[in-house]
Amino acid sequence: MNRTTALLATAAVLTVVALLSQGPRAPSRPAGRSVVPVATPVTATGGTLSFTAASTHQLLSTTGGDAWAVIDVTAATQAIAEQRVSLAVVIDVSGSMVGPKMEQARHAARSLVNRLGDGDHLALVAFSDAAQTWPLTRMDSDGRAQALAWIDQLSPGGSTNIGAGLEAAELALRASSDSRRLVLVSDGKATAGDIDRSSLERRAMATHERGTTVTAVGVGADFDPGLMRGMAQAGGGFYGDLRQPEALEVVLAQELALARRPLARNVTLELAPGPGVTVVSAAGRTLLAGSTVWLPDFASGATARVLVKLRHGPGLGSITLLQPKLSWTNLSGAREAVEAGVQVARSEDTGAVASSRDEALYADVARAFGNEQLVLASEALERGDRASALGMLDHARALFGTSADALAGEEAVVADTRRRWESGRYDSRTEAKDTMKKTLKSFGESNNYAY
Repeated sequence: MNRTTALLATAAVLTVVALLSQGPRAPSRPAGRSVVPVATPVTATGGTLSFTAASTHQLLSTTGGDAWAVIDVTAATQAIAEQRVSLAVVIDVSGSMVGPKMEQARHAARSLVNRLGDGDHLALVAFSDAAQTWPLTRMDSDGRAQALAWIDQLSPGGSTNIGAGLEAAELALRASSDSRRLVLVSDGKATAGDIDRSSLERRAMATHERGTTVTAVGVGADFDPGLMRGMAQAGGGFYGDLRQPEALEVVLAQELALARRPLARNVTLELAPGPGVTVVSAAGRTLLAGSTVWLPDFASGATARVLVKLRHGPGLGSITLLQPKLSWTNLSGAREAVEAGVQVARSEDTGAVASSRDEALYADVARAFGNEQLVLASEALERGDRASALGMLDHARALFGTSADALAGEEAVVADTRRRWESGRYDSRTEAKDTMKKTLKSFGESNNYAY
C-alpha cells in the first residue's frame, strides 16, 4: 500500500449523510458502460447499488492539467429480512484504560449482551500485550449469564497489541455462517506486536475479504484517529470517534442494528481513467492498485461519496475523463458490477474553461482536499513537526481560497488555527482530535458514528 495514500486515508472521518446539491442528474441507465458527451452527470444502476459521476468542469483545457470528479454511490431502499448476527467485540484492556473508561467499556458490553437475540452469537476478546478470548456463544439465558460474568472480570494492564486482538476475534468468528461483524474498541495507539499502520490496515482488509466486517471505535484522547479510520475503511465497516466513553453504548447498539440488515458487502470502486488521464488521489481514501478504493458495506438507503483528483494530458476534442466501475457482493452472495464513463469537451479558451466550473460541486472538492491537509497538519503537529504542520495549513488555506466566497468560513478557521499554532498555545493531542471533528461534514457518507 502506498504510504502517501495511506496517510491521506486518515482524513476520511465521516458522519451523517451530507449529500450536497449538485444540480440535475441524468436519468438511470441499464447496467453496463455508457459515455455521455460534455460533462453531463452520468448514472449507472445495478439494482442493489447505483452511482452518479460528474466532472466539476464542463470544459477542460487543451493544454492539459488537473481535473476533478465526484462520484455519489447510493444503495437501494429495500426491505431486508433480519439476519442472525455473530458479533465479536474486541476490547482494549491495556493500562491506559484504567478508571472510568474501563467501567464504561464494561457497561457498553453488558448492554450489548442484553440487546442480542436468542439466535445471535457473541464472542468477546480482551487484549493488551496478548489477547484472551471468550468463545463464540449463543445468547440464550445461559450464554448471557456467562458473557456478563466474563465482562465483569476484565481489568486493565499492559501495552496495546491490536493485531493480537483482531486475530483472536476473527478466529472466534470463522466457523459462523451468520452475518459476521468485528467491533474494535480502543483508547490507544498500537504499542506492541504489529504497530505499523499500513500493516494493520492490510490485516483489516484481509479479514473483510474473508467475510468479517471490521468496525473501529476510538475512545478517549489518546487514540490514533488515522489508524482507526484506516482500519475501518479497509475492513468495510464504520469509524467512531468517541470523546465521551458513555457514547460507546449507543455506537454498539447502532452497529448491531445495521449488522442485522446488510444489503451489499465487499464494495469496491475502480477509478479507471480514460486515455491520457491519470488518477492522482481520492480524497480521504486509500488508493489501491488499479486506482481502486474500498467502500463500506451498505445497508438499505446508505450513501457514500468519492472525490477524485485526476491529471490529463494535452489534446484536442473531447476526452473520456473517468470510467468508474462499482462492484459488490449482493444478498445472495453473487458478485455484481455497474460502470459508466464521464466524457468532457476541451477548449483552448481559458476563460470558457474557468466559467464552466460547477461552483457548488467544486466547493465540495476544495473542502474535502483542504480538510485532508488539515488532518495531516494536525498529525504533523502531534509528532512535533510544527514547520511541516504550518506548511500544510497554508496548503489547506490555498485550497479553500480557490472556491471564492463558498469556503470563506473554512479559510478563516485555518487562519485562526495558524495563529494559535505559531504562538504555541495549544495541546497537540487535542488539536489532532478537534481537527478531525471539524472535517466530519466534508465527505458525505452515512456510515459513521461521532459523538
